[in-house]
Amino acid sequence: MTEIRSIHPKGLLISPATDFTTTSAGKPESGSVTIGNHTTTPLAINLSVKQFSVDSYTYNYNFSQSANQWVRLSRTSAMLAPGETQSIPYTINVPGDASAGGYYYTFFASANIASGAIHSTVQAGSLLYLTVNGDLTRSAKLDGDSIQRVVFGKQVDYHYNLTDTGNVYFFVYVAGKLQGPTTGPSQTSVAHIIMPGKVRIFSGAIQSPVLPGIYRATYGYKTDAGDSIQKSHLILYIPPWFVALILIILLALNLWIAKRRKTTD
Repeated sequence: MTEIRSIHPKGLLISPATDFTTTSAGKPESGSVTIGNHTTTPLAINLSVKQFSVDSYTYNYNFSQSANQWVRLSRTSAMLAPGETQSIPYTINVPGDASAGGYYYTFFASANIASGAIHSTVQAGSLLYLTVNGDLTRSAKLDGDSIQRVVFGKQVDYHYNLTDTGNVYFFVYVAGKLQGPTTGPSQTSVAHIIMPGKVRIFSGAIQSPVLPGIYRATYGYKTDAGDSIQKSHLILYIPPWFVALILIILLALNLWIAKRRKTTD
């Protein structure tokens, strides 16, 4: 047991927030999570394991009772003094006949906290992305894409749907760029996770170029393995200053024509 040196109480914590583990069917594995009491009172903590999934499009998390007993905590309760942490071991036992792919669990720590007459239950979770070795397929389908075809602003917005058609999660980086009279920097996002059988909406923005004109916008994604899928469309960029310039030229031309007519008359 160790003490947490913290100036301000922060509640009940569990770590790591996310863990990615790979195992083989029939081969036992072990790990641990750490729970911490960042309050000023002792906490009786309940521990549990649930499986989780996500909704298509929104990617909201859903938690349910574990359909198997592959992941087990060494104990289901702990008492922590203020500022104390404990390491809670767990075991992973995947049956030898288990299918290759991704399986997703959450370790939950919960406790009742009283503040005066107010009693509340706090809960913290640690996600476990478990991959069982074997015939792993990391593939995706990009569809439902759209992009601005006529752009006046500082960026070119696009979005698309991405469906994980494989049997395991993987990470993607949303990316986009313009090619034409002038080009700006490519746009790349941070890593996003996609889950098997689920659809996720991605949106991005490419910085508008300096000069007006017709540009080719290329956008899509790259995976952590270096694979990529891209879409490409032509867009017309008309910056506001160019519109103002055209209006000034037309106004000046109109005044010049009017002056010529008056002189001729």
